[in-house]
Amino acid sequence: MKPIFMLLFAIIMISCSDDDSTDTTDPMGEESPGNMDQPSDEMNDDSSSIIDMWEVTSINATGTSTVEISGQTIQTDFVGEGIDLNYTVNFTEQPNEVTSDGDYNIELTTTVAGQSITETIPGILFIDSGNWVIDGDQITITSSDNDMLESTGTITTLNETSLVIEITDTEFVIEQQGIETTATVSAAVSLERL
Repeated sequence: MKPIFMLLFAIIMISCSDDDSTDTTDPMGEESPGNMDQPSDEMNDDSSSIIDMWEVTSINATGTSTVEISGQTIQTDFVGEGIDLNYTVNFTEQPNEVTSDGDYNIELTTTVAGQSITETIPGILFIDSGNWVIDGDQITITSSDNDMLESTGTITTLNETSLVIEITDTEFVIEQQGIETTATVSAAVSLERL
């Protein structure tokens, strides 16, 4: 089951710290339609652009995976936190590319049938390179290595110093050796501008 969780967190990182930010400014500096009543204190200039080198400061994820084996369904709940973060992400434009360097570990707690196990999954890597597109507050990143590996997240904070990207209840199916796993993940990653 470990390879499944490693793939889960690789996918999470492509688009995803708990942050209760009330930021209502989208990456283009405009008010988000859903939060027009909340004032934005974000900068409305080029310094709030995503174009730059960013350091990952936190990664958090929760989710559930369901596996069917021989007609029996097994549900696993999991909580993951990035540790030993040594990871940078660089967004460039014309062309809109994203590259990353470094790795991180995930402290993963899984719970099956009331029994919890915590383990550290070492050496998680992000994509080597990819392309990015922003539409409103949504960012989509497509891996250069695999066009099928695409993920979309919501930019909840983008300012002079901070970037927070969240994905909520993203569902995907992983098939490995004839066993199908359905996973639902909510995750967030926080980054600081270098």
